[in-house]
Amino acid sequence: MALAISHTTKWTPRIRTAAFWLAYVALGAFLFWQHGMSADEGQTLTAGWNVSRGLVPYRDFFEFYAPGSFYILGTFFWLFGARYAVAFVVAFVALLSGGVGLFLISKRFLSGRTLCAVPFLWLICSSFYPLINHNTFSLIAAVWAWFLLQVAFERGTPRWYVVAGAAAGGVVWVLQSKGVPVVASAAVAALLLYRPRAKYYVWYLVGLLLALAPFLFWPLPTLWETLVVFPLGRYRVGNVGLGMWLLAMLAYLALGWLLKLSRAPRSALGLWCFGVLLVLSTYAHPDVYHIAGNIFPMAPISLWAVSHTPAQNSWQRRVLVVFPLVVLAVLTLIVAAFAAGTFPWRDGKRFASRWTLQNVEIESLKAVISARVPNNGYLYAGPFLSGLYFESLRPNATRFSYLLTSIHTPEMFAQARRELEQNPPALIVLNYHVVEKYGYSIDNPVDEYIWEHYHPVEESGDLQILVPNISE
Repeated sequence: MALAISHTTKWTPRIRTAAFWLAYVALGAFLFWQHGMSADEGQTLTAGWNVSRGLVPYRDFFEFYAPGSFYILGTFFWLFGARYAVAFVVAFVALLSGGVGLFLISKRFLSGRTLCAVPFLWLICSSFYPLINHNTFSLIAAVWAWFLLQVAFERGTPRWYVVAGAAAGGVVWVLQSKGVPVVASAAVAALLLYRPRAKYYVWYLVGLLLALAPFLFWPLPTLWETLVVFPLGRYRVGNVGLGMWLLAMLAYLALGWLLKLSRAPRSALGLWCFGVLLVLSTYAHPDVYHIAGNIFPMAPISLWAVSHTPAQNSWQRRVLVVFPLVVLAVLTLIVAAFAAGTFPWRDGKRFASRWTLQNVEIESLKAVISARVPNNGYLYAGPFLSGLYFESLRPNATRFSYLLTSIHTPEMFAQARRELEQNPPALIVLNYHVVEKYGYSIDNPVDEYIWEHYHPVEESGDLQILVPNISE
């Protein structure tokens, strides 16, 4: 009997740990195991496929995002073939690792059941972005960059700062705009929270520069114009108000007040700085999806603040505590409501068929494209159907994976028309509905060329399939 008790005592914690992480993986599968038709996901997939074929971003095809996610997917496509399942497995494993990283960060100030909630909250926040996407990859990289910085703060040795800086450079490689808050929050934490270690920040910058050195493969003027000037001057996400962004910032200020009242540990305060700068980075895209994806640091520090809020004697002091809690509750309810709308249970057919990682609509389009476009022929899918090039494995007739009149310049549209004339596509697939939120106008050189030289042969919902005119 004593041996049995000893055996149970030894294995119960392991079983609990295994069950915990299995539940975490199961929730991830429930939320993400599907083959969507997101324009953003398709853009990343097609860019990765282009890289696997030997094409070089910014030289052979146009993108204004940093190339890290393209080269990650391109490498796996080169090794295992350009298939959606390959990209999905890579992205799904990376996503799960992000939750592990946030768990390790939170372990420095949380414990017990409160800590166990953190990975699951990470998955819910991440569900607002497409899985295979530069936004998702950049936040995963940001989690690990912050974890390594925390290790560097704790160990206080130059080599760990170099490693942490290199990890921050990795974030820049995936999404240049997300690297800024990572590097800036590291500086703030070093100056305000770990001042005795601030002298080592120079080693952090050394690691950052080492990680960024391969960017010298491209001409610096090209990088400046493509990755800095163009997105800052042109990229907008429709007519989105600042209400959600202001609410998120107010919630962070309220959370900061609670942390101050509760004398939070430096690890929690550092994560708060990191979270504030992440939300600041979404100012140009202040919709609920970008906001919710970037507020994941709020989850563990909110759990700590709520469980450590000190009792207040006077009603004035109670108001100062209750008001921040109300703001956090309002933001949580809004995010939860939108998250519920993204869960697979809304569509029974989607819920039942997602495990195959095949999309019926995409498979139908692939059959049409395969029948009408030879392997060495060109396809044009627009204005924002970037994923069809990857799905059909047919090259784009232009260097632009998508074209929007509110983002791309008139010169780019003129260039795309010249390329369509040089490489006339055997088939054109259009969906104007998906770009209505961008204020897309068909009064441009590309659409003028299309409707002069092509005519529709099939329509399905918002999709139009066009072939060359007989006289062409």
